[in-house]
Amino acid sequence: KILALLLIASSAWAQLASTDIEITFPHGGCEFKGSLSLPAGEGPFPTILIIPGSGQNTRDGMIPFVGANAECMTPNLVGDTAYTYRDLAYNLTKKGFAVFRYDELMISCPTFTGPFTYQTLWLPAQSALNEIKLHPEVDAEKLILLGHSEGASIINYIASKRSDIKALISLAGARTPMDSILLRQLAEIGQRCSPQDSMKTKFGIFQIESYFKMIRSKSYTEQTPPFGGASAKVWAQYLAVGDSVSAYYHKLEMPCLFIGLEKDFNVPPSELARFKADLSSQDNIKFISIEGLTHYLCTEDSAQQSPLVANNISFWLKAQKL
Repeated sequence: KILALLLIASSAWAQLASTDIEITFPHGGCEFKGSLSLPAGEGPFPTILIIPGSGQNTRDGMIPFVGANAECMTPNLVGDTAYTYRDLAYNLTKKGFAVFRYDELMISCPTFTGPFTYQTLWLPAQSALNEIKLHPEVDAEKLILLGHSEGASIINYIASKRSDIKALISLAGARTPMDSILLRQLAEIGQRCSPQDSMKTKFGIFQIESYFKMIRSKSYTEQTPPFGGASAKVWAQYLAVGDSVSAYYHKLEMPCLFIGLEKDFNVPPSELARFKADLSSQDNIKFISIEGLTHYLCTEDSAQQSPLVANNISFWLKAQKL
């Protein structure tokens, strides 16, 4: 009980140590909503923009561990909730950084009906950067992109289109294409959690695999049905960027940090090794593996975020004079 109280007190102190400012920004026909977390002291501060992972995430990155899959995959966390991006922001503000995070499209604009373009769905960070760099507490000369999971596959693409980004942080990012990662996840979850439904799992895998083969072979048409709300044409744009993730890093000359997590099921540690094999010859890139942490920056036994991620990020950025 004492430990639980200490953890609660620690979380409360993290929030008190930072100030959250509500900021909105227009993008693709939606008014996105977000929070700029500021550290104590006088700014302007070096500022980190968090680009979230797949799905429609809140600015807090709230992950409730509920349902049959949670009982199977994370039994010790059932009933708990991780706040991946909120806690990361507060941990980073304690290190002296400002952090901006936002509600994604369908959270910010739940009645949005389209068009669902690559720009609208995956690049709101472009507009977020344009907005926050005008804030007096943001040091526009020290802007850093942090991509988590799927978000890590586009930070270098965004940086290649701009001249104001000073560093990139890939947190639990994948080198393997998104559809291959998804198929592996579905297969392993099916095998672990519902082996009795193996035929259903195999059929779902077959459908997804066939869809993305059609995208890559450019055999889709205007009549091809959407997948996950996005058209085949939009997925073709998505794959063109995501499949080239290492190529974009080769083109960039800014400092880049890759962080892998030892207990990550979603994006296994082997992905960090793949990046290292691709990019280790570049002097501006560093690779770090953190033991004991899952995809949500916590352990398998506690939804409380580990400070190790923010500590490593802070240490590296300060070494880059950021």
